[in-house]
Amino acid sequence: LDITGNKIRVLPLELGFCQDLRELHFDEQMIVMPTKEVLALGIRSMTVYLRRLKEAIVKSRLALTGMTLSQIPKEVYDMIDLKELIVDKNSIFEIEAAILNFDVLEVLSANLNDVENLNFLLGDPRKPPWDKQRLGELNALMLRGNKIDVLPAEISRLKSLAVLLMDNNRLKELPDEI
Repeated sequence: LDITGNKIRVLPLELGFCQDLRELHFDEQMIVMPTKEVLALGIRSMTVYLRRLKEAIVKSRLALTGMTLSQIPKEVYDMIDLKELIVDKNSIFEIEAAILNFDVLEVLSANLNDVENLNFLLGDPRKPPWDKQRLGELNALMLRGNKIDVLPAEISRLKSLAVLLMDNNRLKELPDEI
């Protein structure tokens, strides 16, 4: 498929269902979705990624396990109706504060990554202060095998949290609030 010389900025999610697609030529500087990191994964991984995004719209579950991502792609943060987000076995170093907009998210799993902190729990300074609705449905937060050395007291704001898996990190102490 050759779409060079056009003004296409977003690759359609349906492209992910073209399993026999072997080549895709496009103007890389024009494409904003998927992100450049996803585009660099190659045609096979990119089509898997697009297919998973499309399926997540129906299933409310997105699994991007083992895709060698260094960050959660921007377009994922727009999928605020997800109930499960699984980004295990990547190289993700940060979960952005935009995750706080996921009002119905029940499971966030980022096991075996390079996450260094949980600053997303502190909120986004450009947004109104925390309220009990932010991540109000989150009942499982799984961050095994990362590089987290501090568990912020703000973890206590997650009122529905029933499962917190933090083994094999760099924690030295737990906050009194939990």
